[in-house]
Order: sequence, then C-alpha cells, then structure tokens
Amino acid sequence: MNQGVLQQAIAQLNSGHGRAAAELALDMLQQQPGNLQAMAIAGAALGQSGDYNQARYWLQQLLQRQPDNIHALINLAQVCGHLRQPDAAIGCLQRVLQLQANNHRARLQLARALQQNGQPVQAQAQLQQLLQTNPDHLDALAMQAELNQSRGHTGQARQGYLQVLQQQPGHVVASLGLAALELNDGAAADALHRLEQLLQHSQLSARNEAIARQRMGMAQQSLGEYALAFAAFQHANSLLQNLPECSLPRDSESTVASSVYATGFIRRLLSDVQVLPNDQTAARKTAARTAASTPTTSAAATRIPLFLMGFPRSGTTLLEQMLIAHPDIDSVEENDNLADLHDLLLQANKPLQTVMALPPEQLEEYRRSYWQRLDAVHAQTGEAHAQAGVVIDKLPLNSVLLPVIAVLFPEAKILFAVRDPRAVVFSCWQQLFDLNEAMVHFLSLQDSVAYYDLVMQLASASLARLPVDCLLLRHETLLQQPEKTLREVLAFIDQPWNEQVLDHRQRGGNRFIDTPSAQQIRKPLNQAGTQRWRHYAELLPEEFKQLDDWARHWGYAG
Repeated sequence: MNQGVLQQAIAQLNSGHGRAAAELALDMLQQQPGNLQAMAIAGAALGQSGDYNQARYWLQQLLQRQPDNIHALINLAQVCGHLRQPDAAIGCLQRVLQLQANNHRARLQLARALQQNGQPVQAQAQLQQLLQTNPDHLDALAMQAELNQSRGHTGQARQGYLQVLQQQPGHVVASLGLAALELNDGAAADALHRLEQLLQHSQLSARNEAIARQRMGMAQQSLGEYALAFAAFQHANSLLQNLPECSLPRDSESTVASSVYATGFIRRLLSDVQVLPNDQTAARKTAARTAASTPTTSAAATRIPLFLMGFPRSGTTLLEQMLIAHPDIDSVEENDNLADLHDLLLQANKPLQTVMALPPEQLEEYRRSYWQRLDAVHAQTGEAHAQAGVVIDKLPLNSVLLPVIAVLFPEAKILFAVRDPRAVVFSCWQQLFDLNEAMVHFLSLQDSVAYYDLVMQLASASLARLPVDCLLLRHETLLQQPEKTLREVLAFIDQPWNEQVLDHRQRGGNRFIDTPSAQQIRKPLNQAGTQRWRHYAELLPEEFKQLDDWARHWGYAG
C-alpha cells in the first residue's frame, strides 16, 4: 500500500500537481520518517509548488543520508536558486558534475546559476564544455546566444537563435531572444508577429509568458499602440505576481524585515536618519572624529571607495559604461559588496545608531570585508581592465545604504544618478527584473510609486544630514551635454580627461551587461525615452501624481 501511495505521488508530481504530490509524500513521512523515496518526492513536489524552504529541508534531510544522490542535488540547486542562494546552488551542481561529468542537465543548470550570480565568463565556459560533447544541445545553444546578446555580439546571437529555430521551430528561449533582437533593430512588427505566434502555439511557463507579453508591449509601444502596450505590461506583471517568489511578506514598521531592500528596514533606517541634525557641518565633525579614531595602517583604511547609485532605470548603466571607457576606470556591476553588514543591520532596531556605535576595530573589519568582496568580484569580471586604478561600485539601490556608507566610509565619493521620477517609475514597471525584495515592488504602478517615495525620502534625508561627498547627475543632462557632464564627473573623482569616454559603445560592445539597459546603451545617445511615459498619461493610476512633488524636488518641470 505504501508503494501505491508513492506511485500516486509520483504521478501527481509528473502531472505538475506539486501540492497534491507533497501532501501524499508528507503523509507517508509521518508514518515512516525515514522513507528516502518519500523525502525525495516531498522535496521535488514542495519545490514545484513554491514552498522552497520546506523543499530545502527535505532535500537536505535526504542528502544527509545519501550525499551523492544526483537528483536530490539537482533539485536542491533549483530550490537554492529560488531562495537567492547562488553559492549553494553552484556547489550542489559542481558536486553532481564531480560524480557524473556528462550530466548535461546539471552543466546547463550550472551555467545558468553562474550567469545569475554575475559570472558570465564562467557560465560561457560551462556551455562550451557541454557543447563539445553534445554540439546539438538546443537549450545550450540558445543560452550561448543569450550570452552573446548580453555582450553586444548581436550577429552571433542571431545566428545562434536561428540555428536553434531551424531544428526546433517555436523553441521558447530562441524565439524570445530573436524577438528582442528584432525590437532592437527597429523591426517591431516582426517581433510582435513572432511573439503572437509563440503565445498561440506554445505552452509557456508563467515567467516565459510574462517575458513574451512584456516584449509584445515594447513592440506595440514602438508602433504607437499605447493602450495595447499598457495592457500587455499589465498582463506580464500580473503573471509574475502569481509566482511563489512574489509571496514575500509585506513589511510594515513593526515587522522584522527580511532584507535591507524591504520596506520595513528602509523605514527603520529612515527614522534613524531623521533624528540627526539637519546640518552637514555637525555631521562632518562627527564623522571626522570617527575616522580619526580608526586605525589607518591597513590598505582598507587608505583606499577611497567610489559608489554609483540612485534608483533603477535612472541612467546608472549608461553612466557606468561611459566611465569605464576611460583606460584607468572599471566597475563592479550589481553586486552587494556590503552584504557582510546585512545581518547586523537587520537585527538592529536603530540600524544607523548601531553602526555609529561600533568600536573602531569592528568598523575596520567591515571595511576590510567590503574591499575583499569588491576585489574578488572585480577579479572575476574585470577581464583585460583588471588593473584599472579606479573601480566603481555600481548598485543603484545602494541608495538604501547611503547612511551606513557615510559612517563606514566618510571619505567615499558618491555619484548619485537622477532622472525624471515619472520616467523612472514607469520604466521600472514596464521592464522585467529578477524578482527579489526590491523588484517585487515594480509589479504594480502603485507599489512602484510608494517604493520610489520611500527610497528617495531616505536618500534625501541622508544627503541633508550626513557627511556625503556627492555629485548629483541628471540623466537628461548627460544625454544633452555628455562632454561637459563627463568632465565634471572625472574632475570629481580626480581622474584626467580622456576622449574615450565619449565613445563608450566601443568598449561596451565587448562587455557582458545584464540589465534591461543592455541594448539601449549600445546605441547612439538619444532622448527618446525621457518623455515616453506621457503617452500613457490617461492610463496611469491616481497615485502616479504623487511623483510630481519629487519631480519638482529634483528640478523637473510638471
């Protein structure tokens, strides 16, 4: 009878009914706690149904008894990916490949995990190894084309997608990728037709359908069909809202925040900043005393960090790409190099005061860990530019940690990117990001407005009350007056002028860029997107008008 229950659970799992399969497996485990097959089914089924923490528990229980269970390792890697634990996922998959070097599923999954972990060069190496033994692996060929696309090698990407589609018409990744290339080439009608065909003839996952509908929206926008585009963006976001990753708890002022990007934490930090005197002179004196009491014998104490922040879709990627065209400047993109501070911050009721009260030797240890992370990531991604004298730490939502940065690095230089808030928020809503505690807010316009308002309250209060050496950069001014703006930036970071910064596309054309701006920044500078949100004015919710106050704050007209 027990075997019959397990067979029934397997049938439910194979039919995509993860919750039903999990219930059967968990019932079996209550009767037989050591049943390894039930543990395997429970882990796989709970992962399928989105209960990732419980899935991880049962898979780990199984692996304690069978550490070399390949299926459990692969399933655990998938679960860890959903839980945003890329190192754990990568470790599981590397173990699988030690046990079974020709496991193509594990190698492809490892390539994807490395890509998502900001290691595209290593991801590409895994794909090449897979394709050496299986040159016709269509999913690997499609992913290789994706990586070429993210590096700006559009010709190779198109060739790869077409190769896949010749063998399997309607291949989802290849169809989506080719549609993106058609959009980039201005062939919006071709992209729209391809996406409509894909939606009509393929069974897509919710995530892939969301990508298809978002790209349909971009095509319809290019064709001037704004009402249809708006509906497509709404549909895409509604699909993502139903994913398990979006069932994150809504933080309030009284809840324990799960991330420094969650609203509960941001509110606590904002309250902490708001009690400081609105006087940078006094704040600078306090920071100077803190810095003077800190040992300065280590390299970490003598290096001056350079942060590029703002808000997503505020032009940080374009500015970064222009600056790294300078031979003495490079960047580390979208990596949380202050992660070692997160546990301390999340556990504190008054996070800023907690950091300010740390003894000098502990502050020094956090500085050292920051530089170790930055240098490790740069060593992986810097390629031929690894010896640059200046390395930019580019993470837009470091704005949330600006008060902590001001205490930890009072000498730091901050490049703060600003763009018309209405263009920023609308663009965040119409784009697709990897979902986390910050990006889930962009699945509705109302939440996007509220999140922008909260983050900018914190950033503005920090700029007013803390010793921040900051240069404010308007995206629109960079587009209108690139040389004047870049000269100002280079003078601010003590670097000589170099004409190469005006030809950023040459360098950016050979660098992996994993943001929604990837294709845009490889085109000549244009201002087409600065006022695009106005085409949707009659469709926007009432809450959108709250951004008018922020527009005036940053100096934009109504």
